[in-house]
Amino acid sequence: MKTTIGQTIKQIRKTKGMTQAQLGDIVGVTFQQIQKYEKNSNTPSIEMLKKISLVFNVPLISIIEGGSPNDESLSIAYMLDKIDNKDVREFIILMINQAASKF
Repeated sequence: MKTTIGQTIKQIRKTKGMTQAQLGDIVGVTFQQIQKYEKNSNTPSIEMLKKISLVFNVPLISIIEGGSPNDESLSIAYMLDKIDNKDVREFIILMINQAASKF
């Protein structure tokens, strides 16, 4: 089953050891608003998702796509996202895909 944006926010927040109040203070909303995001009562705007991804130090796509990311996969995705050279980034992705297909 696909994880919702709210579930992903909650999962990453807890992994980072943050409370709803702490996250809310940093991104400029109340803990109640964070609670609504996590319960999928309200959907955060793309701008809010960008703020949350910066606070969590994870790529925005990892929050949007959901799933059950672990710290290692989030770190890899974050590092790939920071590579400005498109050719280098595509080469690394190709290498990862080739390595994954061998197992």
